[in-house]
Amino acid sequence: MRELLEFLVLVMRPVFLAVGFIIRWFWKLLFSWWLEPLLDRRYQESLQEDIRRHIPFLFFEHDAAFLPDVHKSRYGEVEAVIQMRDFRIKFSRFRDQHDVLVASNKQPDLFQEITAFLDNADFRAGRRRNPGVPYSYSSWTEAGWILQQNWDRLTKALSI
Repeated sequence: MRELLEFLVLVMRPVFLAVGFIIRWFWKLLFSWWLEPLLDRRYQESLQEDIRRHIPFLFFEHDAAFLPDVHKSRYGEVEAVIQMRDFRIKFSRFRDQHDVLVASNKQPDLFQEITAFLDNADFRAGRRRNPGVPYSYSSWTEAGWILQQNWDRLTKALSI
């Protein structure tokens, strides 16, 4: 029985590889060139709308504006960067994972994850993190709460 399975795998593997190659080639020829940019734009607009809906204080209180998208999304990952007077915030979504990163305007491409940045800022200032203040988030609403609660600290640390 084992020999039969090995034989089938040996014989069928090239057939499956050839069929996969043909399907992928047809996908790229017929759909990929126009459908993927369309889906990427839709995912980008969806992320921006989610941020506007769940973290509105960025736009009303701090005059935030989305920067043009220069990042090509890959495999369902989408990013949006917001520019403010003192720093930038990058929001990233991959499936159900939400990431918020911050960068100074002096080093706009050096993004750091917000919770690690706040922990590092506390350490440099000689403070211990208040265990009653959560730094973890699983939604944009929770990330917005962390941003709002730590806005002054972020502004001070990123404007140096």
